[in-house]
Amino acid sequence: MRYLIWALRLLIFLLVLLFALKNTEPVSVKFFSDVAVTNIPLIVVLLVTFFLGAIFAYLLSVLVRLKKSREVSQLKNELARLKKDIAKDSKPVIATHAAAKTSDSTSVAKV
Repeated sequence: MRYLIWALRLLIFLLVLLFALKNTEPVSVKFFSDVAVTNIPLIVVLLVTFFLGAIFAYLLSVLVRLKKSREVSQLKNELARLKKDIAKDSKPVIATHAAAKTSDSTSVAKV
C-alpha cells in the first residue's frame, strides 16, 4: 500500500509538471489591492502553488497524526489502568472460586 501511495504521488507530480511545462507564457499575478508580480512564467506560478498546497496538506496531516498518537497513548494508559484494576479485583475472585471448589468437593465427600 505504501508503494501505491508513492506511485500515486509521483503520478500527480508528473501530471502537474507536464501541465506546467505546457504553460510557460509570462503572466502577472495580482495579490491583494496593489501588490502584483508581473511577467513571471506561468510554470513558476503553478509549481509554487502546487508545492505550497503540498506543504499545507503535509502540515495538516502532521497535526492529525499528533492528535491520533495522543489519543492512542491515552487509550494505552487507560487499558493499562483497567488491566491493573482487573488483576487487582480478580485475585480475590480466583481465591474465592478455588475455596468454593474445595468446599463443594468436601460436601460431596460427606454425603
